[in-house]
Amino acid sequence: MKLFLISVIFFYFLIILQTSFLAHFDTFGAIPNFILISLIIFTILEKQEKKFSFNFALVGGVITDIFSSLPLGTTAIIFLILVLLLKKTASLIKELDFFCALLLFSFSVIFFSILKNFIFLLLNSVSQKTISFQIDVGKLLFI
Repeated sequence: MKLFLISVIFFYFLIILQTSFLAHFDTFGAIPNFILISLIIFTILEKQEKKFSFNFALVGGVITDIFSSLPLGTTAIIFLILVLLLKKTASLIKELDFFCALLLFSFSVIFFSILKNFIFLLLNSVSQKTISFQIDVGKLLFI
């Protein structure tokens, strides 16, 4: 319970920092997603038998959804899928060295960006009755 409250406060602090202060320091029109970065790092560093990263993903996703334009729960579901895939992939790797962790981190960010853009595309296409798919590779690491 104590760790859960600490994670809520931590994510709230990160989202406030991200949306208020770092919005003025954008890089090519985007700001870094610190909740995604901290979630991936926490999941990679967590022991395989521990399951707190799923709670971490749910809390981070709901707090991110509160401050985003997507429907409530969308980012939380994406985060939960991402943590599940990270846990399964990390269990297949015998020794998790720096290079493997960096690869997992990179693929996680790319997966999150593609899935989030796809969901955003589907939500917009329902209202506009058109579907087109475009990925901006330069903004994969950013919101």
